[in-house]
Amino acid sequence: MTRARNTLLALLGGLCAALPAFAEDIAFVTAQAPINAVLVYDVETMTERARITGFGVEPSRMVANPDRSRLYLVSRVLASGGQPAQMRVHVLSASRRTILRTAVVGQATGRTLAISPDGRRLYVWKLTSPPQAISVAVLDSATLAEVGEVPLPWALCGPIAKDIAVAPDGRIVASGCADGLRVIDPDTLLPSTLPIATDLLPDLIGFSPNGQEIYLRHTSTASTQQPRLAAVHLVSGVRAEINFALPPDGPAFAGAVPVRMARVRRPSDPTGDPTIFVTYAPTMGGAPPMASARASELLPPDRRLTRLTSLGVPSATIFGASEDGRVGVFGNQRILRRVKLDTVGPEPIATDGDFIEVAPSGQSPLQLSDIILARPLLEDGFEQ
Repeated sequence: MTRARNTLLALLGGLCAALPAFAEDIAFVTAQAPINAVLVYDVETMTERARITGFGVEPSRMVANPDRSRLYLVSRVLASGGQPAQMRVHVLSASRRTILRTAVVGQATGRTLAISPDGRRLYVWKLTSPPQAISVAVLDSATLAEVGEVPLPWALCGPIAKDIAVAPDGRIVASGCADGLRVIDPDTLLPSTLPIATDLLPDLIGFSPNGQEIYLRHTSTASTQQPRLAAVHLVSGVRAEINFALPPDGPAFAGAVPVRMARVRRPSDPTGDPTIFVTYAPTMGGAPPMASARASELLPPDRRLTRLTSLGVPSATIFGASEDGRVGVFGNQRILRRVKLDTVGPEPIATDGDFIEVAPSGQSPLQLSDIILARPLLEDGFEQ
């Protein structure tokens, strides 16, 4: 029995040794001109490990498949030789940190990207001419082949496209049309029009915790009394305001605008009730805090943000969290900073470490446009 046990342990030990080790959290950050790259950072040390290049200019929004082994982003190539600028979609390997393939999807327009909940489909704007036409292209995420298209009326929706986002149930929401949002059925690819009020902008900030509403920002800026976010029901179009219910000793801000929402299941969060973070960008200088609430607090009848957390200068315009909800990285322009999310106490997030300057302040202006944290399982280059 002892010999058999030892043999089994030896076999298991050899098998474990042959398997790739679990990797640490890696932050992938899209940086526009003059770098035009995806920066790869070790989150534990906040040191740059690599730069993925070959995107052309303005690498912008990123999305990831469910296990974060593949990252997708959009960029453009400048017009040249009489040819118009191109919109390009790229798929990256998170473990190999390289571009696996690239597809051209029409001419350059709104640089945004969305992915289906199962990770099998990508949605991107497609601009073509002549004749002038605008549509939402549907791509196979494995091959980047175009497998569908949702034509939109040029007179109302072209040529300046805005955002594309996907609800938890798979519905695609596109903004930028003059008559309202387009809500697209993921199975039939049939669009419907959802009108929005003139005091709301077509910036798709995020979805309600139940996925039935989309959040849009006001044309006016936020204050400590009003976050300037409205929830619009995707079927009925009924609008409801998001409010603040803040403790009296919280930080204040004014003149900020909501930019992104992130849903994070922190270790201390109750089951089924993750933390929702809202990042804000300054319009008149300063560093607006990050707003947050439990998912249950954003549902009717509460519909309220309950915390404002100051993270220092600059504001946390873009934000990515680890899969286990323990750590995150925020950035704005040329600065990155690590944050803790497994905090004890009322604050759901806390700074952890110094500011990291991506490019020296004396260099040309730089814009960081997105962050995704991944923990690649394969580090040996054999990922296909």
